[in-house]
Amino acid sequence: MGAIRVAGSVLALCATLASAWPAPALAAAEQRPFFEYDLLFPKSTEGVTPGAIAVAPEISPPLETPIDPGTYVVVPGDLLQLQVGGETDRAWRLAVTASGRLLLPSAESIDAAGRTLEEVDDLVRRAMAPRFPGKPISLHMLQPGMFRIPITGMIASPGVLLVHAYDRLSFAIGAAGGPLPGGSIRRIEIHHADGRVDEIDMVRFVHSGDLDQNPTVAPGMRIHVPPAGDFVRVTGALRGLAGMERPIVSNVGSRIPESPRMKLEWRQGDTVGSMLTRAGGLSEDATGEIVLVRGSEMLRLRSPEDDSAMVRAGDLIETAVRDRWVYVIGAVRYPGPHGHLPSLTAADYVRIAGGPTELGRGRGWRVQVEGRKSVPIGEEEHIPPGSTVVVPERWTYKVSTLLAPISGITALVISVVALRK
Repeated sequence: MGAIRVAGSVLALCATLASAWPAPALAAAEQRPFFEYDLLFPKSTEGVTPGAIAVAPEISPPLETPIDPGTYVVVPGDLLQLQVGGETDRAWRLAVTASGRLLLPSAESIDAAGRTLEEVDDLVRRAMAPRFPGKPISLHMLQPGMFRIPITGMIASPGVLLVHAYDRLSFAIGAAGGPLPGGSIRRIEIHHADGRVDEIDMVRFVHSGDLDQNPTVAPGMRIHVPPAGDFVRVTGALRGLAGMERPIVSNVGSRIPESPRMKLEWRQGDTVGSMLTRAGGLSEDATGEIVLVRGSEMLRLRSPEDDSAMVRAGDLIETAVRDRWVYVIGAVRYPGPHGHLPSLTAADYVRIAGGPTELGRGRGWRVQVEGRKSVPIGEEEHIPPGSTVVVPERWTYKVSTLLAPISGITALVISVVALRK
């Protein structure tokens, strides 16, 4: 009898603990974030929560601007919310099926894929109006669907991309790793499902913001990056920021760093100004003088007065560079160019050049500034950039050099006279 009472007490205690502890499934349901949903089996609130909308709003995707129902084209996988107002609000989550149809609560379906969201909204209103006469009916986008498009050609990672209908061409190219060196960014081909082929110039988008040259993607689209066509070479005092293009790296090992050299893809209508813009514009070392080389022709221009001059394939654009070096020449151990520093004097530059040789002067140097006539300069004077410091030879060496042939000739004459006597 006592054993039965003990067993009953244990069972009662277990029942009490079980009622106080939530079931695992219920706990998981309570912890589930409110924005989760199932695209394959959208949930309806009809008959579940009368008098309220139980469908929580989704997390908004990153967009340029809110989706425009008049331009957004519905694709399979789009998740929509159908809302019916009135005394008892009702809402349904509806997903566009893989076949492109939208299944309505009234057991009807409409062909949604390929239509704008505004058109689908109108069709849904008409289909649902007989069931809910006089009540406001609205359709909202909760989550845009995704689809795949292939990208081929001279791209870092050709293959198939997963994109949204609001993604642009630049996003797809970036997601594929960008064009390879030598790949065109001015003649990108977009092949549409209906057979149309558009040629896109991404340079116009990058440098002028032309969104027509950066369209949104669409189902059935294929992107192809062909090899680049003709080029124009640009070099000189440039910033070297060529946007999506790949500048050619200057040679390594040169004592004087070379100016950026770029090969920019050419297209009919390009000007000197547009090429300089694509090359990052003139740097602070530019003089403003531009040379346009076309075959054996050479045309001198000025920026910005002559920026509108047209360029052709194969042209070379050179921009003059203001010298940032000081040259030390003459009787020094290491003649040549040396980097300019405002704090250095003439004596400092001669010292950097190894000092005067046995034949060079210790003072009495001269300096030549930007092609002007050379003038005497003191040891402690500061040197402007682009100057040339000249260290002459000693006068004694020059005199001895001049007298050496004379003394030799004199000795020869004396020898001849002596032999004759």
